[in-house]
Amino acid sequence: MLETEDYVTQELVRFRKGDVLVVDASKRAIACGETDAALLRMLQKREVRLYHCADLHAKVLLLDDVAVISSGNMSKSSADGLVEAGLVTDYGTTVSAVASFIEQVIRQSNELLAKDIATLCKIKVVRRDARETGGRKKLRTKVGTLGNRTWLVGVRELVRAPKPDEQKLIDRAIKSLRKQLGNPDEEPSWIRWGLRGRFAGECQKGDTLIQILRSRRAKLPSTVLRATPVLLK
Repeated sequence: MLETEDYVTQELVRFRKGDVLVVDASKRAIACGETDAALLRMLQKREVRLYHCADLHAKVLLLDDVAVISSGNMSKSSADGLVEAGLVTDYGTTVSAVASFIEQVIRQSNELLAKDIATLCKIKVVRRDARETGGRKKLRTKVGTLGNRTWLVGVRELVRAPKPDEQKLIDRAIKSLRKQLGNPDEEPSWIRWGLRGRFAGECQKGDTLIQILRSRRAKLPSTVLRATPVLLK
């Protein structure tokens, strides 16, 4: 996984050993709380490769052959409060362009070593509220869903085969899809999901699904599957 973020204060993406994160880790960004030095230290201990890029403002994420281009930072405000927009695509030309961009940024950035992060952790932080409204109540901007959603979900292999009642539901769904698609030999894939969470509650037919697969024995994800449409829920 490769990612560039100008400001980082919360780990919204699960980084693992060997992943790359390029951030604005300037003294100014650390001092005003736009980048969290303690978070960088935690990622560095996890053996994530960290780089500082001056004047960085891009927010892009590369997951194997899937690219995410977004306005949001890796922060609580972007996750919960601000109005953000993003594009998720596996279109080859776009993915290649994102990979090239990140590589060029890395080559012109300074790698953050343990000693560098230790120095950043000593900087006094005075956090500022970029959304200060001068005492007036701020109206919350509401944006409805535009078109179909794209979901990034983590999946793993089942430990056991489906129960008889579950298998009946699967067989019934496959039969229904084969009839809809007009292909009796169609073999659609399926996933089993719990009742909690936004994906379970909000995913609808016509949405796009990108699965991040973890094998049965592996502790960390190993493969990002190609985007696929949700045909039945």
